[in-house]
Amino acid sequence: MSGTLLGAKLSVVRALSTFVMALALAQPAGAQVFGAPARYGGASWWVGIDAGNTRAVNVSDGPSSANWGLEAAKPIRLAIDYRQRDRTIGVSVSQAIVPLTFSGSACSACRGQVTVQQAMARYRIVAPLFGPGMYSVTELSVGATRWSALQGLDGSQLGVMAPNTDFTYGLSLGAALPLGDRLELTAMYDMSTLKHETQKSTASNAFSNASLKLATLRFGARLRLGT
Repeated sequence: MSGTLLGAKLSVVRALSTFVMALALAQPAGAQVFGAPARYGGASWWVGIDAGNTRAVNVSDGPSSANWGLEAAKPIRLAIDYRQRDRTIGVSVSQAIVPLTFSGSACSACRGQVTVQQAMARYRIVAPLFGPGMYSVTELSVGATRWSALQGLDGSQLGVMAPNTDFTYGLSLGAALPLGDRLELTAMYDMSTLKHETQKSTASNAFSNASLKLATLRFGARLRLGT
């Protein structure tokens, strides 16, 4: 394992640990706020919002016939789920405008940006982590990622790219801190794999699909609707 990858994973662990400890220390001793009351166990609708930070990655892109050096992005995600707190199914949508360095026939090493939208169906599993007041969260997801609105910055002309969509699946791991029976704060680390169309092969003059991996650290909140 490279030092860079190990350092990135340790940074994620430190961030999640800091988040959990800060929330735990913020509550006065003896206060009865953390944890979901035992009386609540029925099926309900949950809505959530979170903000994240996606790591930089390089992409070979077929539709634009170029290499993209995607910089770190800050996606916003909305989600809705149904059923009991410990097992929910639902959908999420997210969007980010990602800065990039474009290198292709239309322009070499030019600054630009692309819009990334994602729609995912997901299955969420929750289990006790540190007693009744903290939960581990695992999410399995499948859906699609759409790339569109590629454009140059600072006067760069990147050419025209039709929107294209990648099949996407992912795994998310993290923690949730309930604040009563209606609200919970979350910290999640997402690992998504996209089937992305790469540039044409020089040997075969044909497009191929490759796995593009995106990693995102997210912090957010979920709210239970109804009575």
